Amino acid sequence: MRRNLFLCACSTLIILLGSSCLSKDLYDAEQVGRDIELSFDFSTTVNCPVQMSVGRQALIHIYAENPEVNSNSPILYAAYTDKNGQYTGEITLAGEYVGKTVYACAYGICIPAKVSTGGITFNAAQNRSETRALEVEEGLCERLKKEFMDRLPEARNNTKQLEDVDNINLRVVTDGTEIMFTFISSGASTTSQIYYYYYPTGYNSNQVANQELARPGSQNYFYNEAKGYGDYELIINRFKKNKFLLTKGFGDNGNGYINSGCKTNFNADILFYGEDGNSDTGTAFPKGYSIGFFIVSSWADVYEPMFTDWWCNSHQNGGTKFKTNSWQHNNKQAVRFKDSASGKIIFGFEDIALTETLQEKCDFDFNDFLFLISTSPALDTEEIPELQQDFSESMEGTLLFEDLYPYEGDYDMNDVIIEYTWTKHFDQNNLLTRIDYEFTPVHDGADYISNFSLMIDNYVNTPIEIFKNHKSSLGQTFKGTLTGEVAGKKKDNLAWSDFNPFITVVNTNREVHLTKKKASANANQQGLNEYQKNYVSFSQGKAGEYPFAMNIARKGFTPAAETKRIDSNYPQYKLWVEAAGKAYTDWYNYYTKQ
Repeated sequence: MRRNLFLCACSTLIILLGSSCLSKDLYDAEQVGRDIELSFDFSTTVNCPVQMSVGRQALIHIYAENPEVNSNSPILYAAYTDKNGQYTGEITLAGEYVGKTVYACAYGICIPAKVSTGGITFNAAQNRSETRALEVEEGLCERLKKEFMDRLPEARNNTKQLEDVDNINLRVVTDGTEIMFTFISSGASTTSQIYYYYYPTGYNSNQVANQELARPGSQNYFYNEAKGYGDYELIINRFKKNKFLLTKGFGDNGNGYINSGCKTNFNADILFYGEDGNSDTGTAFPKGYSIGFFIVSSWADVYEPMFTDWWCNSHQNGGTKFKTNSWQHNNKQAVRFKDSASGKIIFGFEDIALTETLQEKCDFDFNDFLFLISTSPALDTEEIPELQQDFSESMEGTLLFEDLYPYEGDYDMNDVIIEYTWTKHFDQNNLLTRIDYEFTPVHDGADYISNFSLMIDNYVNTPIEIFKNHKSSLGQTFKGTLTGEVAGKKKDNLAWSDFNPFITVVNTNREVHLTKKKASANANQQGLNEYQKNYVSFSQGKAGEYPFAMNIARKGFTPAAETKRIDSNYPQYKLWVEAAGKAYTDWYNYYTKQ
Protein backbone atom coordinates (compact mmCIF):
# COMPACT_ATOMS: atom_id res chain seq x y z
CA MET A 1 0.00 0.00 0.00
CA ARG A 2 1.12 3.55 -0.57
CA ARG A 3 2.45 5.23 2.58
CA ASN A 4 -0.20 7.79 3.58
CA LEU A 5 -0.72 6.91 7.24
CA PHE A 6 -0.48 9.70 9.79
CA LEU A 7 2.53 9.55 12.07
CA CYS A 8 0.30 9.83 15.08
CA ALA A 9 -1.59 6.72 13.98
CA CYS A 10 1.65 4.81 13.68
CA SER A 11 2.70 6.02 17.11
CA THR A 12 -0.56 4.91 18.61
CA LEU A 13 -0.16 1.47 17.07
CA ILE A 14 3.33 1.17 18.50
CA ILE A 15 2.04 2.04 21.94
CA LEU A 16 -0.71 -0.52 21.61
CA LEU A 17 1.81 -3.15 20.62
CA GLY A 18 3.89 -2.38 23.65
CA SER A 19 0.89 -2.71 25.94
CA SER A 20 0.06 -6.09 24.43
CA CYS A 21 2.98 -7.69 26.28
CA LEU A 22 0.91 -8.41 29.34
CA SER A 23 2.30 -9.61 32.65
CA LYS A 24 2.00 -13.31 33.38
CA ASP A 25 -0.80 -12.88 35.90
CA LEU A 26 -2.97 -11.10 33.35
CA TYR A 27 -2.03 -13.17 30.29
CA ASP A 28 -4.40 -16.07 29.68
CA ALA A 29 -2.54 -18.35 27.28
CA GLU A 30 -5.44 -20.77 27.03
CA GLN A 31 -7.86 -18.01 26.10
CA VAL A 32 -5.47 -16.66 23.47
CA GLY A 33 -5.13 -20.15 22.05
CA ARG A 34 -8.92 -20.48 21.87
CA ASP A 35 -9.21 -17.07 20.24
CA ILE A 36 -6.70 -18.05 17.57
CA GLU A 37 -8.28 -21.46 16.99
CA LEU A 38 -11.80 -20.04 16.66
CA SER A 39 -10.89 -16.99 14.60
CA PHE A 40 -11.82 -16.91 10.92
CA ASP A 41 -8.97 -18.04 8.67
CA PHE A 42 -10.11 -16.06 5.59
CA SER A 43 -9.72 -19.16 3.44
CA THR A 44 -11.61 -19.25 0.15
CA THR A 45 -11.20 -23.04 -0.12
CA VAL A 46 -12.72 -26.01 1.69
CA ASN A 47 -11.42 -29.53 2.27
CA CYS A 48 -14.03 -32.21 1.60
CA PRO A 49 -13.81 -35.97 2.11
CA VAL A 50 -14.31 -37.78 -1.19
CA GLN A 51 -15.36 -41.38 -1.75
CA MET A 52 -15.50 -43.02 -5.17
CA SER A 53 -16.75 -46.41 -6.29
CA VAL A 54 -16.53 -47.22 -10.00
CA GLY A 55 -16.46 -51.03 -10.00
CA ARG A 56 -12.96 -51.45 -11.43
CA GLN A 57 -9.51 -49.93 -11.17
CA ALA A 58 -9.38 -46.60 -12.93
CA LEU A 59 -7.86 -43.17 -13.03
CA ILE A 60 -10.68 -40.82 -12.06
CA HIS A 61 -10.87 -37.10 -12.80
CA ILE A 62 -13.32 -34.79 -11.08
CA TYR A 63 -14.50 -31.97 -13.33
CA ALA A 64 -16.18 -28.68 -12.47
CA GLU A 65 -18.68 -29.28 -15.28
CA ASN A 66 -19.80 -32.27 -17.29
CA PRO A 67 -16.97 -32.73 -19.84
CA GLU A 68 -19.44 -34.38 -22.22
CA VAL A 69 -21.11 -30.96 -22.45
CA ASN A 70 -18.09 -28.70 -21.95
CA SER A 71 -14.86 -30.30 -23.13
CA ASN A 72 -12.89 -27.40 -21.60
CA SER A 73 -14.21 -27.99 -18.08
CA PRO A 74 -11.47 -27.57 -15.44
CA ILE A 75 -10.16 -30.70 -13.72
CA LEU A 76 -10.49 -30.21 -9.97
CA TYR A 77 -9.01 -33.46 -8.69
CA ALA A 78 -7.54 -36.79 -9.79
CA ALA A 79 -6.95 -40.12 -8.09
CA TYR A 80 -6.35 -43.77 -8.95
CA THR A 81 -8.73 -46.30 -7.43
CA ASP A 82 -7.68 -49.66 -6.02
CA LYS A 83 -8.25 -52.96 -7.83
CA ASN A 84 -11.86 -53.00 -6.63
CA GLY A 85 -12.55 -49.56 -8.02
CA GLN A 86 -12.65 -47.92 -4.57
CA TYR A 87 -11.00 -44.72 -3.40
CA THR A 88 -11.27 -42.58 -0.27
CA GLY A 89 -9.41 -39.31 0.07
CA GLU A 90 -9.77 -35.58 0.48
CA ILE A 91 -10.32 -32.88 -2.10
CA THR A 92 -9.60 -29.17 -1.81
CA LEU A 93 -12.09 -27.00 -3.67
CA ALA A 94 -12.97 -23.34 -3.92
CA GLY A 95 -15.68 -22.68 -1.35
CA GLU A 96 -18.03 -21.58 -4.10
CA TYR A 97 -18.37 -25.22 -5.24
CA VAL A 98 -20.22 -26.20 -2.05
CA GLY A 99 -23.78 -27.02 -3.03
CA LYS A 100 -22.89 -27.35 -6.70
CA THR A 101 -22.68 -30.49 -8.83
CA VAL A 102 -19.31 -31.80 -10.02
CA TYR A 103 -18.56 -34.83 -12.19
CA ALA A 104 -16.25 -37.80 -11.64
CA CYS A 105 -15.27 -39.36 -14.97
CA ALA A 106 -13.51 -42.60 -15.88
CA TYR A 107 -13.80 -45.12 -18.73
CA GLY A 108 -15.90 -42.59 -20.65
CA ILE A 109 -18.53 -42.57 -17.89
CA CYS A 110 -19.34 -39.40 -15.94
CA ILE A 111 -20.98 -39.60 -12.51
CA PRO A 112 -22.56 -36.45 -11.01
CA ALA A 113 -22.47 -35.64 -7.30
CA LYS A 114 -23.26 -32.58 -5.18
CA VAL A 115 -20.43 -31.00 -3.18
CA SER A 116 -20.91 -30.90 0.57
CA THR A 117 -18.46 -30.06 3.34
CA GLY A 118 -19.55 -33.38 4.84
CA GLY A 119 -18.17 -35.18 1.80
CA ILE A 120 -18.69 -36.09 -1.84
CA THR A 121 -19.70 -39.60 -2.89
CA PHE A 122 -19.53 -40.95 -6.43
CA ASN A 123 -21.13 -44.34 -7.03
CA ALA A 124 -20.97 -45.75 -10.54
CA ALA A 125 -23.35 -48.58 -9.65
CA GLN A 126 -26.10 -46.05 -8.98
CA ASN A 127 -25.30 -43.77 -11.90
CA ARG A 128 -24.06 -46.13 -14.61
CA SER A 129 -24.36 -45.12 -18.22
CA GLU A 130 -22.21 -46.50 -21.04
CA THR A 131 -24.08 -45.12 -24.02
CA ARG A 132 -20.99 -43.23 -25.14
CA ALA A 133 -18.49 -46.02 -24.45
CA LEU A 134 -17.91 -46.75 -28.16
CA GLU A 135 -17.55 -43.13 -29.15
CA VAL A 136 -14.07 -41.73 -29.75
CA GLU A 137 -14.09 -38.12 -28.68
CA GLU A 138 -12.42 -35.45 -30.75
CA GLY A 139 -8.70 -35.22 -30.09
CA LEU A 140 -8.48 -38.54 -28.22
CA CYS A 141 -6.39 -40.31 -30.89
CA GLU A 142 -3.97 -37.41 -30.98
CA ARG A 143 -3.64 -37.39 -27.17
CA LEU A 144 -3.12 -41.13 -26.94
CA LYS A 145 -0.58 -41.08 -29.76
CA LYS A 146 1.43 -38.39 -27.98
CA GLU A 147 1.32 -40.26 -24.67
CA PHE A 148 2.23 -43.52 -26.41
CA MET A 149 5.18 -41.96 -28.23
CA ASP A 150 6.34 -40.28 -25.02
CA ARG A 151 6.46 -43.69 -23.38
CA LEU A 152 7.74 -45.63 -26.40
CA PRO A 153 9.85 -43.18 -28.44
CA GLU A 154 10.64 -43.72 -32.10
CA ALA A 155 13.72 -45.84 -32.95
CA ARG A 156 14.42 -46.70 -29.30
CA ASN A 157 14.53 -50.24 -27.92
CA ASN A 158 11.29 -50.33 -25.93
CA THR A 159 11.28 -54.02 -25.02
CA LYS A 160 11.09 -53.15 -21.32
CA GLN A 161 7.47 -52.15 -21.96
CA LEU A 162 6.51 -55.71 -22.95
CA GLU A 163 4.18 -57.56 -20.60
CA ASP A 164 5.32 -60.79 -18.98
CA VAL A 165 2.29 -62.76 -20.18
CA ASP A 166 1.63 -65.43 -22.82
CA ASN A 167 -0.49 -63.12 -24.94
CA ILE A 168 -2.07 -59.68 -24.89
CA ASN A 169 -5.37 -60.75 -26.38
CA LEU A 170 -8.58 -59.23 -25.05
CA ARG A 171 -11.04 -61.14 -22.87
CA VAL A 172 -14.80 -60.66 -23.13
CA VAL A 173 -16.39 -61.01 -19.69
CA THR A 174 -19.95 -59.81 -20.36
CA ASP A 175 -22.59 -61.10 -22.77
CA GLY A 176 -23.51 -58.64 -25.48
CA THR A 177 -20.17 -56.84 -25.56
CA GLU A 178 -19.69 -54.56 -28.56
CA ILE A 179 -16.16 -53.83 -29.74
CA MET A 180 -14.88 -51.15 -32.10
CA PHE A 181 -11.49 -50.68 -33.76
CA THR A 182 -10.10 -47.16 -34.33
CA PHE A 183 -6.95 -46.55 -36.35
CA ILE A 184 -4.51 -44.06 -34.79
CA SER A 185 -1.38 -43.97 -36.92
CA SER A 186 1.39 -45.85 -38.69
CA GLY A 187 4.94 -44.74 -37.97
CA ALA A 188 6.54 -47.17 -40.39
CA SER A 189 7.76 -46.92 -43.96
CA THR A 190 5.96 -50.16 -44.79
CA THR A 191 2.33 -50.92 -45.56
CA SER A 192 0.52 -53.20 -43.15
CA GLN A 193 -2.73 -55.12 -42.99
CA ILE A 194 -4.43 -55.87 -39.71
CA TYR A 195 -6.79 -58.71 -38.78
CA TYR A 196 -8.48 -60.12 -35.73
CA TYR A 197 -9.48 -63.59 -34.59
CA TYR A 198 -11.41 -64.95 -31.63
CA TYR A 199 -11.58 -68.20 -29.70
CA PRO A 200 -12.93 -69.54 -26.38
CA THR A 201 -10.81 -68.09 -23.58
CA GLY A 202 -10.22 -71.53 -22.10
CA TYR A 203 -8.03 -72.50 -25.07
CA ASN A 204 -4.69 -71.12 -23.96
CA SER A 205 -1.96 -70.86 -26.56
CA ASN A 206 0.34 -73.35 -24.89
CA GLN A 207 -2.42 -75.97 -25.01
CA VAL A 208 -2.73 -75.73 -28.78
CA ALA A 209 -1.32 -78.82 -30.45
CA ASN A 210 -1.69 -77.92 -34.12
CA GLN A 211 -2.16 -74.26 -34.84
CA GLU A 212 -1.32 -73.10 -38.36
CA LEU A 213 -1.91 -70.48 -40.97
CA ALA A 214 -3.69 -71.22 -44.23
CA ARG A 215 -2.26 -69.24 -47.08
CA PRO A 216 -4.33 -69.52 -50.27
CA GLY A 217 -1.65 -69.23 -52.91
CA SER A 218 1.85 -67.92 -53.00
CA GLN A 219 3.19 -64.95 -51.08
CA ASN A 220 2.35 -62.81 -54.07
CA TYR A 221 -1.26 -63.41 -53.19
CA PHE A 222 -0.82 -60.96 -50.38
CA TYR A 223 0.85 -58.25 -52.33
CA ASN A 224 1.84 -57.35 -55.84
CA GLU A 225 2.17 -54.07 -57.59
CA ALA A 226 -0.76 -54.69 -59.90
CA LYS A 227 -3.38 -55.90 -57.47
CA GLY A 228 -2.22 -54.58 -54.13
CA TYR A 229 -3.30 -56.52 -51.08
CA GLY A 230 -5.72 -59.38 -51.31
CA ASP A 231 -7.85 -61.12 -48.71
CA TYR A 232 -5.94 -62.84 -45.96
CA GLU A 233 -7.63 -65.43 -43.77
CA LEU A 234 -6.39 -67.00 -40.59
CA ILE A 235 -7.68 -70.46 -39.76
CA ILE A 236 -7.21 -71.59 -36.17
CA ASN A 237 -7.73 -75.21 -35.23
CA ARG A 238 -10.22 -75.07 -32.38
CA PHE A 239 -9.61 -78.70 -31.33
CA LYS A 240 -13.27 -79.43 -31.86
CA LYS A 241 -13.26 -82.06 -34.56
CA ASN A 242 -13.59 -80.56 -38.05
CA LYS A 243 -14.50 -77.15 -36.68
CA PHE A 244 -12.47 -74.11 -37.61
CA LEU A 245 -12.79 -70.41 -36.85
CA LEU A 246 -12.62 -68.32 -40.01
CA THR A 247 -11.28 -64.91 -39.10
CA LYS A 248 -12.73 -61.97 -40.93
CA GLY A 249 -10.59 -58.95 -41.67
CA PHE A 250 -12.08 -55.50 -41.68
CA GLY A 251 -11.64 -52.33 -43.67
CA ASP A 252 -13.47 -49.56 -45.44
CA ASN A 253 -13.46 -51.21 -48.86
CA GLY A 254 -14.50 -54.76 -48.05
CA ASN A 255 -11.30 -56.50 -49.09
CA GLY A 256 -10.24 -57.34 -45.57
CA TYR A 257 -7.46 -54.93 -44.71
CA ILE A 258 -6.55 -51.57 -43.35
CA ASN A 259 -3.32 -50.19 -44.73
CA SER A 260 -0.95 -47.54 -43.49
CA GLY A 261 -2.65 -44.95 -45.67
CA CYS A 262 -5.77 -45.22 -43.53
CA LYS A 263 -6.73 -41.97 -41.84
CA THR A 264 -6.63 -41.36 -38.10
CA ASN A 265 -10.03 -41.94 -36.44
CA PHE A 266 -11.10 -44.54 -39.02
CA ASN A 267 -13.54 -46.85 -37.18
CA ALA A 268 -14.62 -50.44 -37.85
CA ASP A 269 -16.80 -52.79 -35.83
CA ILE A 270 -15.27 -56.08 -34.75
CA LEU A 271 -17.96 -58.62 -35.60
CA PHE A 272 -18.86 -61.96 -34.08
CA TYR A 273 -19.53 -64.65 -36.71
CA GLY A 274 -20.78 -67.26 -34.33
CA GLU A 275 -19.06 -70.22 -32.72
CA ASP A 276 -18.31 -71.87 -36.05
CA GLY A 277 -17.20 -68.68 -37.75
CA ASN A 278 -19.85 -68.95 -40.46
CA SER A 279 -22.97 -67.47 -38.89
CA ASP A 280 -24.57 -64.18 -39.80
CA THR A 281 -22.56 -61.20 -38.69
CA GLY A 282 -23.38 -59.44 -35.47
CA THR A 283 -21.86 -56.75 -33.29
CA ALA A 284 -22.38 -58.46 -29.91
CA PHE A 285 -19.84 -60.92 -28.48
CA PRO A 286 -20.88 -63.44 -25.83
CA LYS A 287 -18.77 -63.70 -22.70
CA GLY A 288 -16.04 -66.29 -22.58
CA TYR A 289 -14.23 -65.35 -25.79
CA SER A 290 -10.77 -63.91 -26.31
CA ILE A 291 -9.88 -61.66 -29.25
CA GLY A 292 -6.44 -61.46 -30.79
CA PHE A 293 -4.90 -59.37 -33.57
CA PHE A 294 -2.15 -59.76 -36.10
CA ILE A 295 -0.65 -57.55 -38.77
CA VAL A 296 0.99 -58.48 -42.05
CA SER A 297 3.68 -56.06 -43.13
CA SER A 298 5.21 -55.55 -46.55
CA TRP A 299 8.65 -55.07 -44.99
CA ALA A 300 11.30 -56.64 -47.27
CA ASP A 301 8.53 -58.46 -49.16
CA VAL A 302 8.39 -61.15 -46.46
CA TYR A 303 4.76 -60.76 -45.31
CA GLU A 304 5.13 -62.67 -42.09
CA PRO A 305 2.09 -62.24 -39.79
CA MET A 306 2.82 -60.79 -36.33
CA PHE A 307 0.46 -61.67 -33.49
CA THR A 308 -0.65 -60.45 -30.12
CA ASP A 309 -0.18 -64.09 -29.09
CA TRP A 310 3.47 -65.01 -28.54
CA TRP A 311 2.90 -68.72 -29.18
CA CYS A 312 1.53 -67.94 -32.64
CA ASN A 313 4.63 -65.90 -33.40
CA SER A 314 6.91 -68.87 -32.73
CA HIS A 315 4.79 -71.79 -34.01
CA GLN A 316 3.40 -70.70 -37.37
CA ASN A 317 4.17 -71.62 -40.96
CA GLY A 318 4.26 -75.37 -40.62
CA GLY A 319 6.18 -75.34 -37.37
CA THR A 320 8.99 -72.97 -38.38
CA LYS A 321 10.08 -71.36 -35.13
CA PHE A 322 11.64 -67.99 -34.59
CA LYS A 323 14.68 -67.58 -32.40
CA THR A 324 13.07 -67.49 -28.97
CA ASN A 325 16.02 -67.79 -26.64
CA SER A 326 18.45 -65.19 -27.88
CA TRP A 327 16.14 -62.17 -27.58
CA GLN A 328 14.63 -60.67 -24.46
CA HIS A 329 11.36 -59.97 -26.30
CA ASN A 330 10.66 -63.72 -26.66
CA ASN A 331 8.81 -63.29 -29.96
CA LYS A 332 6.61 -60.50 -28.66
CA GLN A 333 5.56 -58.28 -31.54
CA ALA A 334 3.08 -55.92 -29.82
CA VAL A 335 2.34 -53.93 -26.69
CA ARG A 336 -0.93 -52.78 -25.17
CA PHE A 337 -1.98 -50.23 -22.58
CA LYS A 338 -5.21 -49.00 -21.10
CA ASP A 339 -6.29 -45.39 -20.83
CA SER A 340 -8.58 -45.28 -17.82
CA ALA A 341 -9.70 -41.75 -18.50
CA SER A 342 -11.37 -42.76 -21.79
CA GLY A 343 -11.86 -46.47 -21.15
CA LYS A 344 -9.91 -47.35 -24.31
CA ILE A 345 -7.19 -49.92 -24.93
CA ILE A 346 -4.33 -48.93 -27.22
CA PHE A 347 -2.15 -51.41 -29.13
CA GLY A 348 1.23 -50.85 -30.78
CA PHE A 349 2.94 -53.27 -33.17
CA GLU A 350 6.52 -53.76 -34.25
CA ASP A 351 6.19 -54.28 -38.00
CA ILE A 352 9.38 -56.24 -38.65
CA ALA A 353 8.80 -59.96 -38.14
CA LEU A 354 11.36 -61.35 -35.73
CA THR A 355 12.54 -64.13 -38.00
CA GLU A 356 16.13 -65.26 -38.26
CA THR A 357 16.60 -63.21 -41.41
CA LEU A 358 14.91 -60.00 -40.21
CA GLN A 359 15.46 -59.68 -36.48
CA GLU A 360 18.80 -57.90 -36.94
CA LYS A 361 16.92 -55.10 -38.75
CA CYS A 362 14.41 -54.50 -35.97
CA ASP A 363 14.55 -51.42 -33.73
CA PHE A 364 11.99 -52.80 -31.22
CA ASP A 365 10.17 -49.48 -30.79
CA PHE A 366 6.70 -51.12 -31.06
CA ASN A 367 5.08 -47.94 -32.40
CA ASP A 368 4.87 -48.83 -36.10
CA PHE A 369 1.13 -49.49 -36.14
CA LEU A 370 -1.13 -47.93 -33.48
CA PHE A 371 -4.83 -48.51 -32.92
CA LEU A 372 -7.28 -48.36 -30.06
CA ILE A 373 -10.15 -50.57 -28.99
CA SER A 374 -13.44 -49.32 -27.52
CA THR A 375 -15.89 -51.66 -25.83
CA SER A 376 -19.34 -51.51 -24.30
CA PRO A 377 -19.47 -52.74 -21.61
CA ALA A 378 -15.86 -52.87 -20.48
CA LEU A 379 -13.55 -55.84 -20.97
CA ASP A 380 -11.38 -57.35 -18.28
CA THR A 381 -8.49 -54.85 -18.12
CA GLU A 382 -7.16 -55.40 -14.61
CA GLU A 383 -3.87 -56.87 -15.86
CA ILE A 384 -3.35 -54.28 -18.59
CA PRO A 385 -0.81 -51.59 -17.68
CA GLU A 386 -1.88 -47.96 -17.67
CA LEU A 387 -0.59 -45.90 -20.59
CA GLN A 388 0.04 -42.88 -18.41
CA GLN A 389 2.64 -43.44 -15.73
CA ASP A 390 2.51 -39.91 -14.43
CA PHE A 391 -0.83 -38.63 -13.15
CA SER A 392 -1.45 -35.14 -11.92
CA GLU A 393 -3.87 -32.66 -10.41
CA SER A 394 -3.44 -28.90 -10.20
CA MET A 395 -4.55 -25.99 -8.06
CA GLU A 396 -4.35 -22.39 -9.13
CA GLY A 397 -5.19 -19.07 -7.58
CA THR A 398 -4.00 -15.64 -6.47
CA LEU A 399 -2.15 -14.55 -3.34
CA LEU A 400 -2.82 -11.09 -1.84
CA PHE A 401 -0.47 -9.47 0.69
CA GLU A 402 -0.53 -6.41 2.96
CA ASP A 403 3.04 -5.37 3.64
CA LEU A 404 2.56 -3.17 6.79
CA TYR A 405 2.28 -6.23 9.05
CA PRO A 406 2.01 -6.30 12.01
CA TYR A 407 0.36 -2.90 11.86
CA GLU A 408 -3.05 -2.27 10.44
CA GLY A 409 -2.91 -0.73 7.01
CA ASP A 410 -5.45 0.38 4.49
CA TYR A 411 -6.35 -3.27 3.73
CA ASP A 412 -6.63 -2.73 0.01
CA MET A 413 -4.88 -6.14 -0.18
CA ASN A 414 -2.98 -5.10 -3.28
CA ASP A 415 0.56 -4.39 -2.05
CA VAL A 416 1.87 -7.62 -3.57
CA ILE A 417 -0.34 -9.87 -5.74
CA ILE A 418 1.00 -13.18 -7.06
CA GLU A 419 -0.73 -15.76 -9.27
CA TYR A 420 0.23 -19.39 -8.85
CA THR A 421 -0.23 -22.90 -10.18
CA TRP A 422 1.01 -25.92 -8.31
CA THR A 423 0.68 -29.44 -9.63
CA LYS A 424 0.93 -32.74 -7.78
CA HIS A 425 2.29 -35.65 -9.82
CA PHE A 426 1.55 -39.14 -8.52
CA ASP A 427 1.63 -42.82 -9.49
CA GLN A 428 -0.98 -45.59 -9.60
CA ASN A 429 -0.65 -45.98 -5.83
CA ASN A 430 -1.50 -42.29 -5.33
CA LEU A 431 2.02 -41.67 -4.03
CA LEU A 432 3.62 -38.38 -4.96
CA THR A 433 6.48 -38.40 -7.43
CA ARG A 434 7.01 -34.63 -7.52
CA ILE A 435 5.30 -31.24 -7.20
CA ASP A 436 5.73 -28.54 -9.82
CA TYR A 437 5.02 -24.90 -9.05
CA GLU A 438 4.74 -21.63 -10.94
CA PHE A 439 4.49 -18.15 -9.41
CA THR A 440 3.98 -14.89 -11.29
CA PRO A 441 3.88 -11.50 -9.50
CA VAL A 442 1.12 -9.62 -11.35
CA HIS A 443 0.53 -6.45 -9.33
CA ASP A 444 2.59 -3.99 -7.29
CA GLY A 445 0.75 -1.57 -5.01
CA ALA A 446 3.55 -1.03 -2.50
CA ASP A 447 6.29 1.42 -1.64
CA TYR A 448 8.23 -1.31 0.16
CA ILE A 449 10.12 -4.09 -1.58
CA SER A 450 9.25 -7.72 -0.82
CA ASN A 451 10.87 -11.07 -1.54
CA PHE A 452 8.73 -14.18 -1.98
CA SER A 453 9.31 -17.67 -0.54
CA LEU A 454 7.53 -20.99 -0.05
CA MET A 455 7.28 -23.58 2.69
CA ILE A 456 5.04 -26.66 2.98
CA ASP A 457 3.84 -27.46 6.48
CA ASN A 458 5.44 -30.66 7.84
CA TYR A 459 7.26 -31.29 4.55
CA VAL A 460 9.39 -28.29 3.60
CA ASN A 461 10.23 -26.26 6.70
CA THR A 462 13.25 -24.48 5.28
CA PRO A 463 12.02 -21.62 3.07
CA ILE A 464 12.55 -21.92 -0.67
CA GLU A 465 13.14 -18.44 -2.06
CA ILE A 466 11.14 -18.11 -5.29
CA PHE A 467 12.19 -14.57 -6.24
CA LYS A 468 13.68 -11.39 -4.83
CA ASN A 469 12.25 -7.88 -5.21
CA HIS A 470 8.66 -8.23 -6.41
CA LYS A 471 8.93 -4.90 -8.20
CA SER A 472 11.73 -5.94 -10.54
CA SER A 473 10.19 -9.42 -10.89
CA LEU A 474 6.75 -8.17 -11.93
CA GLY A 475 5.30 -10.16 -14.84
CA GLN A 476 7.96 -12.88 -14.75
CA THR A 477 7.03 -16.52 -14.11
CA PHE A 478 9.17 -18.50 -11.70
CA LYS A 479 9.04 -22.30 -11.94
CA GLY A 480 10.39 -25.06 -9.77
CA THR A 481 10.03 -28.70 -8.77
CA LEU A 482 9.99 -30.49 -5.43
CA THR A 483 11.02 -34.15 -5.47
CA GLY A 484 12.93 -35.60 -2.53
CA GLU A 485 10.95 -33.62 0.04
CA VAL A 486 7.61 -35.07 -1.12
CA ALA A 487 8.28 -38.19 -3.20
CA GLY A 488 6.62 -41.32 -1.84
CA LYS A 489 4.11 -39.42 0.32
CA LYS A 490 0.40 -40.08 -0.08
CA LYS A 491 -0.87 -37.30 -2.27
CA ASP A 492 -3.94 -36.48 -0.19
CA ASN A 493 -1.90 -36.38 3.02
CA LEU A 494 -0.26 -33.31 1.56
CA ALA A 495 -3.25 -30.99 1.18
CA TRP A 496 -3.19 -27.75 -0.75
CA SER A 497 -3.84 -26.05 2.60
CA ASP A 498 -0.38 -27.26 3.71
CA PHE A 499 1.25 -24.84 1.29
CA ASN A 500 2.69 -21.88 3.15
CA PRO A 501 3.73 -19.10 0.74
CA PHE A 502 4.86 -15.78 2.19
CA ILE A 503 6.57 -12.49 1.49
CA THR A 504 9.44 -11.00 3.44
CA VAL A 505 9.23 -7.21 3.47
CA VAL A 506 12.80 -6.02 3.00
CA ASN A 507 12.21 -2.61 4.60
CA THR A 508 10.78 -4.04 7.86
CA ASN A 509 12.36 -7.51 7.85
CA ARG A 510 8.96 -9.04 8.60
CA GLU A 511 7.49 -12.20 7.10
CA VAL A 512 3.83 -11.98 6.03
CA HIS A 513 1.97 -15.32 5.95
CA LEU A 514 -1.59 -16.46 5.47
CA THR A 515 -3.81 -16.43 8.57
CA LYS A 516 -2.82 -19.05 11.19
CA LYS A 517 0.26 -20.10 9.26
CA LYS A 518 3.60 -20.43 11.02
CA ALA A 519 6.54 -18.20 10.25
CA SER A 520 9.91 -19.66 9.35
CA ALA A 521 12.53 -20.35 12.00
CA ASN A 522 14.43 -17.26 10.86
CA ALA A 523 11.49 -14.85 11.03
CA ASN A 524 11.83 -11.64 12.99
CA GLN A 525 9.07 -11.91 15.59
CA GLN A 526 10.52 -9.52 18.13
CA GLY A 527 7.84 -7.52 19.94
CA LEU A 528 4.93 -9.54 18.55
CA ASN A 529 2.10 -10.98 20.60
CA GLU A 530 0.69 -14.48 20.00
CA TYR A 531 -2.08 -13.22 17.75
CA GLN A 532 0.39 -11.47 15.50
CA LYS A 533 2.75 -14.46 15.49
CA ASN A 534 -0.15 -16.49 14.08
CA TYR A 535 -1.09 -13.75 11.62
CA VAL A 536 -4.46 -13.29 13.31
CA SER A 537 -5.91 -9.80 13.31
CA PHE A 538 -7.37 -9.46 16.82
CA SER A 539 -8.21 -6.33 18.83
CA GLN A 540 -10.67 -5.20 21.46
CA GLY A 541 -11.62 -8.77 22.29
CA LYS A 542 -12.61 -9.86 18.80
CA ALA A 543 -11.09 -10.92 15.52
CA GLY A 544 -10.55 -8.29 12.87
CA GLU A 545 -12.35 -8.16 9.55
CA TYR A 546 -9.23 -8.14 7.39
CA PRO A 547 -6.23 -10.49 7.12
CA PHE A 548 -2.61 -9.69 6.36
CA ALA A 549 -2.57 -12.17 3.46
CA MET A 550 -5.20 -14.09 1.54
CA ASN A 551 -5.42 -16.90 -1.00
CA ILE A 552 -8.08 -16.34 -3.69
CA ALA A 553 -9.13 -19.63 -5.31
CA ARG A 554 -8.80 -18.46 -8.90
CA LYS A 555 -6.56 -16.45 -11.18
CA GLY A 556 -7.54 -13.16 -12.79
CA PHE A 557 -8.49 -11.39 -9.54
CA THR A 558 -9.10 -7.67 -10.04
CA PRO A 559 -7.16 -5.65 -7.41
CA ALA A 560 -9.08 -3.27 -5.16
CA ALA A 561 -8.57 0.45 -5.66
CA GLU A 562 -5.44 1.92 -4.12
CA THR A 563 -5.79 2.90 -0.41
CA LYS A 564 -9.39 1.63 -0.37
CA ARG A 565 -10.35 -1.34 1.78
CA ILE A 566 -11.01 -4.42 -0.27
CA ASP A 567 -14.75 -4.39 0.49
CA SER A 568 -15.08 -1.01 -1.20
CA ASN A 569 -14.78 -2.85 -4.53
CA TYR A 570 -16.11 -6.19 -3.29
CA PRO A 571 -19.29 -5.42 -1.34
CA GLN A 572 -19.96 -9.08 -0.56
CA TYR A 573 -16.63 -9.43 1.22
CA LYS A 574 -17.93 -8.27 4.60
CA LEU A 575 -20.98 -10.52 4.31
CA TRP A 576 -18.62 -13.43 3.68
CA VAL A 577 -16.56 -12.54 6.76
CA GLU A 578 -19.65 -12.13 8.95
CA ALA A 579 -20.80 -15.58 7.80
CA ALA A 580 -17.34 -16.99 8.63
CA GLY A 581 -17.03 -18.23 5.06
CA LYS A 582 -20.30 -20.19 5.10
CA ALA A 583 -22.05 -17.85 2.66
CA TYR A 584 -21.09 -15.49 -0.18
CA THR A 585 -18.25 -17.87 -0.96
CA ASP A 586 -17.83 -16.42 -4.45
CA TRP A 587 -17.57 -12.81 -3.29
CA TYR A 588 -14.31 -12.34 -5.24
CA ASN A 589 -16.21 -12.79 -8.52
CA TYR A 590 -18.22 -9.60 -7.98
CA TYR A 591 -16.05 -6.55 -8.46
CA THR A 592 -17.82 -3.21 -8.24
CA LYS A 593 -16.05 -0.14 -9.57
CA GLN A 594 -16.27 2.86 -7.26
